[in-house]
Amino acid sequence: MSGVSGAGAPPLGGVVRNSALSFVASAQPAATADSIPGNSQEMDREQLAQADRLVPAGLTALCEACSRLYPDQPNPLQVTTRLKYWLGGHDPLDYISMYWNPGRPDEHILPHWHYVSFGLSDLHGDGRVHPLPELTRDAPSGYGFELTMRLSAEEGLTQPPLWPAALLQALARYVFTTGNKLCAGDHITWHRALDGGASRSRLRHLLVAADTMLPPAHTPHGAVHFLQ
Repeated sequence: MSGVSGAGAPPLGGVVRNSALSFVASAQPAATADSIPGNSQEMDREQLAQADRLVPAGLTALCEACSRLYPDQPNPLQVTTRLKYWLGGHDPLDYISMYWNPGRPDEHILPHWHYVSFGLSDLHGDGRVHPLPELTRDAPSGYGFELTMRLSAEEGLTQPPLWPAALLQALARYVFTTGNKLCAGDHITWHRALDGGASRSRLRHLLVAADTMLPPAHTPHGAVHFLQ
């Protein structure tokens, strides 16, 4: 999915913040003299396990997939919900990351913002949102896909507009409410401007395609495809 940049209101219940992975390094317990037996430096296993649990395994796997495409952006800007869906909130996506893509002039790809959702697949693997995953490599994680969107950069804007995050949340609510999965080739009629009326945009339709820059990811909870 792609569109033309424009200013918009933040999605309901969402705030911009740093990546969910940004606090992991600071959360790692530091080694002390008591944890260095002999000449080898070891950290308490329980402390390490606790640090590993700070970020769900499914989320970590997807962030690593994005990091392979954007190695220079380990902590992208994110939109997150104040009240998570599994705590009674209305927005199914835990996070939406926003990456800066400089484009590829030789392929006529303009600079743009690349939005990536986290939550249509199973991030936690404990049944809090999706049924417990099947223990097979090719089984889908959650709904088996995440959504992405590319928005051409508007000259002079240094921050990504937030209306695409609201749009992705609305699409995710449709999937969770109806159980209907989106597939490459789907056409979606939106019946109103995609940016919610923040501009005079006449874009009112979406076409779903595979995100060729983000290949399918294999997470501990199943396979995930990226659809844009």
